[in-house]
Amino acid sequence: MRIPKPSPALLLALLALIFATTGVSVAATSGNGGAPHASSGKDSAGTATSRRGPRGLRGPRGYRGDDGSAGAQGPQGPQGPQGAAGLLKIQTVDSPALSLGVGQNTSTVGGTSWRATCPAGSYVVGTGFDAGIGNVDFVNAYGTFVGGFVHNDVSITITGVTLQAICAQLPPGATAASTRARSRALDHYKADLEAAATSLEAARK
Repeated sequence: MRIPKPSPALLLALLALIFATTGVSVAATSGNGGAPHASSGKDSAGTATSRRGPRGLRGPRGYRGDDGSAGAQGPQGPQGPQGAAGLLKIQTVDSPALSLGVGQNTSTVGGTSWRATCPAGSYVVGTGFDAGIGNVDFVNAYGTFVGGFVHNDVSITITGVTLQAICAQLPPGATAASTRARSRALDHYKADLEAAATSLEAARK
């Protein structure tokens, strides 16, 4: 029996079946009647076609320069204005040291002269004291000196009781305290001593 020659349509169908079973698709014929061409997962330029994944975060910017080195340092800026010379010189001054017997206080022993006074041309910027085991009622700054009140409420004598003034030199152009201002400060100190003594006597009764 003579086997008839397969038609072109049958050959095209067989090719399509073979390509379909092997994972290769058959494209439509070109408009000029040319032979069909197969697509194997690549585009017409021959590059692989795939879906692009999500873009990652941008990394930190590197140093300036292609070789990874740091860029050239810029010129130094101008120097800022010099701060005001508010505290040109700091020094500490101690008061005379007192000894307080049992029941005594610095007001009855030293009076208003027990104070730490800053040198001329300076003023108090801080206070201090050394009262040992004595009871400190107050330590205050009065412009150019430090005053205080300490009493002995223990059964032994206390020695070396002192006040301390931390003094700063006045800045250029500043005016020192006048005689009237120093007199008012001393009067204020006297009033504070009297108030402390009165309060102490009231507490002992």
